[in-house]
Amino acid sequence: MTVACSTICATATGLDEALQKIAATGFRDVDLMAFANWAHLAPADITDDPGKAAAFVAELLDRHGLRAVAMNVGQSYPTNTSDLAQRAQNLRELRAVAAFAGQLRIPVIALQPGHKDAGCSYDEAFALSVTAFQEITEAVAGSDLA
Repeated sequence: MTVACSTICATATGLDEALQKIAATGFRDVDLMAFANWAHLAPADITDDPGKAAAFVAELLDRHGLRAVAMNVGQSYPTNTSDLAQRAQNLRELRAVAAFAGQLRIPVIALQPGHKDAGCSYDEAFALSVTAFQEITEAVAGSDLA
């Protein structure tokens, strides 16, 4: 079993300082938080150049003697959005995140299932989440995460 510390524990700092704090506590394995409009890494930023983002993070991990074993990812839009343009953006981001994770040999990406919007039943929200996760699975099929 692996017990990792998530960078979510230090969202008020930059990624370098968060990793430094985690290493100082004795952890060697980390979960990288990559949430849109929050801290450390944003999926949309990874989308621009997954290789460059992976090289940057690899250097930070090496500097602090850490290994990323998971990512907790929140895309730009809720996973279960019914808006097709938003779903397409989420898929672009997740393909890039999968490439990023593959380069860093991160075997796990955890996603949030979305939420129930006003006027949407729980069954509808669940069905949208299932469809979104099927699309995501197909989108990353060629990556190391599949």
